[in-house]
Amino acid sequence: MPRPRAERARFLAAIVLALAATAGAPPSTRKPAASDAPSKAQCLRAYEQAQRLRKAAKLRETRQQLIVCSHEVCPAELRSDCGRWLTEAETDTPSIVFGAKGPDGRDAVDVRVSIDDQLVTEKLDGKAIELDPGQHRIRFEMKGRAPIEQDLLVREREKGRAVSVEFAADAPPARHRSRVLAYAAGGVGILGLGAFTYFGLHGRSLQSDLDDRQCKPRCPQSDVDAMDRSYLIANISLGVSIVSFAAATWLFLRPGPAAPPPSHARWSLTASAQPGAATAAVYGSF
Repeated sequence: MPRPRAERARFLAAIVLALAATAGAPPSTRKPAASDAPSKAQCLRAYEQAQRLRKAAKLRETRQQLIVCSHEVCPAELRSDCGRWLTEAETDTPSIVFGAKGPDGRDAVDVRVSIDDQLVTEKLDGKAIELDPGQHRIRFEMKGRAPIEQDLLVREREKGRAVSVEFAADAPPARHRSRVLAYAAGGVGILGLGAFTYFGLHGRSLQSDLDDRQCKPRCPQSDVDAMDRSYLIANISLGVSIVSFAAATWLFLRPGPAAPPPSHARWSLTASAQPGAATAAVYGSF
């Protein structure tokens, strides 16, 4: 973009001398210009600022300055450079097309978009928005929904890049979830009650067998341990069942809309015991 340093320095010096001579001339010798036309000093200042801004990758501000120094009243050599640089800056300036979908999955229009904390649009219209290359933070806001933020790396000459977000539907209310948990806890209680019945009967059967054999107090230790283990698992299962039914009752009686039991919920109860120790676990999946 810039010309050789020595040539550019001589050219700028000539421009400055010309501006000084113009400024010192009697008012009657000055040629009036259009009200919106820049002065020669403004042309030179825009020429220099455009180069500094371009190096900083501030392409939108660069273009504003290049429009000034490419005006027909500016010196011809400045005007030639600025016109060429303006075309390059317009080519290099990236743009983004924003989109959003509402909770129903349809395109949303009433969405506010901010770039780096600066509001750029109140509504989405499908038009491209220009911005400088580099890292940016995009914020989407939709009434009644939590805002969505994205960090975006925008590259030079990246035109019409689509950036879209989707606003999720409302989460189920807490009271509705408590009813789902109530059904789940009730299911665990039923499993625990079933385990209590099975292991209790099994332990009773083992005890009856030992009584029939009349081996006390010399019954085989393994048979005694098996009986004790069955009774222990039965007691643990009964405890789990009681706690689960109590929790289910409390959750179900809480105020809130009724909800059908989830057909896809699965729960399982496992229990095991060894001499001097016992464990129980509840597993669930949705």
